[in-house]
Amino acid sequence: MRLEHWIDDNGGLVHRDAAAGAGFSREVQRRAVGEGRLRRVRRAWLATPSAPADLTAAAGSGTRVTCVSMARRRSWWLPEGIDDRLHLSVDPHGATPEVDSVRHWTARIAPAPVHLVIESFEDALGHIATCQPPETALVIWESAIRLERIAPEALRRVRWTSVAARECAEIYAGRCALIVRVTGASTSRNPSFDYHRQICSIEQAVSLGADAVIAMGFVGNDGEAASLTLLSEIAETCHRFGMPLIAEMLPAASDHFQDA
Repeated sequence: MRLEHWIDDNGGLVHRDAAAGAGFSREVQRRAVGEGRLRRVRRAWLATPSAPADLTAAAGSGTRVTCVSMARRRSWWLPEGIDDRLHLSVDPHGATPEVDSVRHWTARIAPAPVHLVIESFEDALGHIATCQPPETALVIWESAIRLERIAPEALRRVRWTSVAARECAEIYAGRCALIVRVTGASTSRNPSFDYHRQICSIEQAVSLGADAVIAMGFVGNDGEAASLTLLSEIAETCHRFGMPLIAEMLPAASDHFQDA
């Protein structure tokens, strides 16, 4: 495999030591740069023409991608309207990046990933806690904890450097599990007896800090198709948020069911 193809397979930007560790010698690296197949970024980084702009900007300024920019890169859920500027983690004694960005001048609280220009999960979460409004920060933390499978004890071990981050960690570490019911709308004593209603959005369940959601599905009656359609829509949204879904499947007599 050619070096530039290997770099593209690894995100478009790699550290020269990572390339050497993969078997691409310094001579191979120099030749690829000399032939224009790669370009050097701040001496230590090799980039292909398709290298992402946020990564090359971080590498070129000696910083790391963090906060909501890290969240986008890791596919953590972000509410609409979140600032789309590049967020960079800068060493407290480092030079001011020339690239247009939101700068987080903080001491690192966890080891940075080796040969990468993205921040650690812990530091990114800490930046999110201080950069975003509390409710927004909690929602992003919830998504990160689920998608990255961060254990509660791991949150407790971190020495958070801000009050906002400590408050977020306290919410998600060592608490009882919360399961939110997202369907309902009537009781069995209601003549309409209509269960084809979603009464809580998945977004709201996430903002409440839910560990899972539960939804009912009815089979064996005229409303079966509509019930299963709603359940599939809920499942799709849950998958997007990384939210576990419990499907409570119930048989319902056709004379005791009214479709929405």
